[in-house]
Amino acid sequence: MTTKTGKRIAEAFRDGRILKLGNTVTHSLGASHVWLHGRVIAWVDREGVVQLSLSGWPGATTRDRLNAILEALGSPSRFFQHRYTQYYGIPATGAARPVDSVEWVPLAGPLGMRALLAARMAAE
Repeated sequence: MTTKTGKRIAEAFRDGRILKLGNTVTHSLGASHVWLHGRVIAWVDREGVVQLSLSGWPGATTRDRLNAILEALGSPSRFFQHRYTQYYGIPATGAARPVDSVEWVPLAGPLGMRALLAARMAAE
């Protein structure tokens, strides 16, 4: 479950809107980015792939923001922690892998970009 802040930031990221809520900012200057505590945790690369990272801060707030983005884009994957190790995958199925706190994880397949484009076209 994500927080209200996480959900609103994720929707702004998905829709390409600028939003600042507390310690989290999203903007769309050429490409969409989400910043948390001054560090980029999500962005869309030149190929349109959504890239996600704990950016060296594997805490509950970072996981909340990333999971809200995954949820807003329709992905079943999540970031989670088990016994002090960070994971990315689908917890219920056991299909998850450990992630380093500074690793960039691409949102698998074109799912992320399709959701971004569909949401932006619907808004126009």
